[in-house]
Amino acid sequence: MKKYKNGQFHKKELFLDEKIFILKNYDTMKYDDILNHLNSNRNKNNQIAYSTLRHRFKDLKCFKYTYIPWAKIHEKYLKSHYKTMGNTEIASHLSSKMFRSKKVFTRFQIEKKMSLLDIHRTLEERSFIIQRNFQIGIGKSEIPKYTRQRILINKFNKNE
Repeated sequence: MKKYKNGQFHKKELFLDEKIFILKNYDTMKYDDILNHLNSNRNKNNQIAYSTLRHRFKDLKCFKYTYIPWAKIHEKYLKSHYKTMGNTEIASHLSSKMFRSKKVFTRFQIEKKMSLLDIHRTLEERSFIIQRNFQIGIGKSEIPKYTRQRILINKFNKNE
């Protein structure tokens, strides 16, 4: 990404014909071959980097690798508890004997699965989880300053 004078970042976008080429060939060609083909049609200043191509693959929902399948109970538990529990806590519950799971879950796997399922927390849910973790004693000992401000703003707006 290039940084412009006004401080904003510009994301390199793919042209429509490049997106079509990727969608047709992502399962048969290697990343390097696709990257070489796309860059052969671009000038030197507008070349696509390997990491940028991987991000565009993710945007287009083209995955070159397979994910380890989750059991339906795990997905159901994640969908029902993501609003009230943090990722680390969900991972520890899923890895516990309660589910009789041989798989060990991490917070990064929970984040990845949430993004694949297109599950997102609102600001209120995040602040609730941070307050709850603070009261229980999980995670950081102090609530970050920007979150405290958001919590206070939300409480003030609810009182009106």
